[in-house]
Amino acid sequence: MPRLVALAGRITAVPALLGGILRWAAIVAHEAGLSAEGA
Repeated sequence: MPRLVALAGRITAVPALLGGILRWAAIVAHEAGLSAEGA
């Protein structure tokens, strides 16, 4: 049973991690776009 709980925790952690990476990438792209417009 503990193994199942650990697996479930890992499954829920993956989308959160991907969401964080995508959000970070969107912020970086936005910042790059703003700096490109300013140049």
